[in-house]
Amino acid sequence: GESIHCYTCNSRTNPKCADPVDKNGLEPMQCTKSTLEEASETVRKGIENLGNLLGFQGIPEGSDLKLACQKLALSDHSGNRVTFRSCSVARSESVDPCAMTDSMSNLLKGQGKVEFCETCETDLCNGSSHHSVTIMSALLVPCFAIFISRWVGV
Repeated sequence: GESIHCYTCNSRTNPKCADPVDKNGLEPMQCTKSTLEEASETVRKGIENLGNLLGFQGIPEGSDLKLACQKLALSDHSGNRVTFRSCSVARSESVDPCAMTDSMSNLLKGQGKVEFCETCETDLCNGSSHHSVTIMSALLVPCFAIFISRWVGV
């Protein structure tokens, strides 16, 4: 099936993941539908309440599912910033991995905010330090879900 290579990391556990990104030592990952399904299942099993709060319903069905890379930056009330780079579902007419911005902001309860997020559809495109004006939210991956749940105590 179709796949895309993306950087998968977070700057809380790997400072090379922050902006400006240091690609030396970041291991690109081949993202496939099964990779996303495994991440979805981990989130569902491990942090079901968080997924429900964010309206996370898992991976959309269908063989025409396009994959993307994603970059997300969050900041807490003290201004500490964490950058996440991961695999995602590409935006389409029927799927918008960025539609949960409001839910995520509600979950953070003033303790943090989404500073930046975008998806892109070419290999290793989430290794950029450049920001676009599009503010989006992400399809959850386990490291992101675990980080948020610990951050806000869900």
